[in-house]
Amino acid sequence: MHARKTKRTAASDSVPVKGANGGTVRRRTHGGLKVMPTDILYEIMQRLHPRDLLRLSWSSKSFHAFLMKKSSAFIWKASLSSVQDLPPRPEHLIEPAWISLLFSSHCSVSDGFTSIIAS
Repeated sequence: MHARKTKRTAASDSVPVKGANGGTVRRRTHGGLKVMPTDILYEIMQRLHPRDLLRLSWSSKSFHAFLMKKSSAFIWKASLSSVQDLPPRPEHLIEPAWISLLFSSHCSVSDGFTSIIAS
């Protein structure tokens, strides 16, 4: 039998810390990146290497949704422009798919990871 999914509560946004009486208490964390202005996030993401931007998009559902919007294409393009000597992107691929093809060892055709064998 599979484990039931549980709904996240506000406690999942907190961290345990040592209380004054020696016990453990939970303190709420700040939203971090969630509260950062989007124009600052845009500036940071545009300066990331495409491989790092791809991994960031895989790190959480919210980053994935944010970076996979059509309106975020300029972030991917700016990131790609920082890498020299790349072949041109094929017309049938969007930037994240092109970056995944270039920089990821994960094979989307099979269910595993590819290994690059140097000859």
